[in-house]
Parts: sequence; structure tokens; C-alpha cells
Amino acid sequence: MARIRVFAALLALLSIIIGSWLGIGRGDWIGAGALIFAAACLAAVCPFDAPDPRRRNRVAIACASYVVLVGVLIVYTYNRRDFWSDTIALFLLLEAGVGLTGWVLATRNRSRLPGSRRYYDA
Repeated sequence: MARIRVFAALLALLSIIIGSWLGIGRGDWIGAGALIFAAACLAAVCPFDAPDPRRRNRVAIACASYVVLVGVLIVYTYNRRDFWSDTIALFLLLEAGVGLTGWVLATRNRSRLPGSRRYYDA
């Protein structure tokens, strides 16, 4: 779970950087605000460990909400004049978010094995 948290924190940081680029460089403050809000949803679960399945469900919901918000933002930027540069960056974030969501869903129902520190059952 620690690797998932680190990857989610890096994805949230990258989203904030791209959101700032959208806001400052492109003047798209609605898109920048939406992307920074999506990054905040993802970053909200990063500092906390999720040892039990109930907390892992919260992480899965946060990752899924990130994917939905970035997907909606791609639809929003579709009708813009500078479509390709914005959409390619957002599509890469969407792919990373889908990968993270799949990773979280795959490890969601695992439990610790007794007597081991870092290993989980399959």
C-alpha cells in the first residue's frame, strides 16, 4: 500500500503542475480549477495508511473520482482551439489514473498474513 500512496502523491503533484500550466499558460481557469480539485481528491488519501479493506475502499473511491473528473475535463477541453496539447496531457493523466485505480481495485480485498511484515495474501 505504501507504493500506491507514493504513486498517488506523484500523480497528484503532476496534476497540480499541469493544472497550473492550464491556468497560467493557457488562461483556462475552469480547467485548472477542476484538475487541481481532482488532484486534491487524490492527495487526500495519500498520507494515510489503509491496512483494512474498508479504508482501501476509500482509496478506490478517491482514485475513481480522480479518473471521472479528468475524463470530464477532457470532454470540456475538446471544443477548444488548442485542443491537442491540452488533451494529450490530460489523456496521459487519465491513463495513469486508470492504472492507479486498477491497481487499488486489485489489492483492495487483501489482508495481512500473520507473522509477516509486508506480505499480503493473494
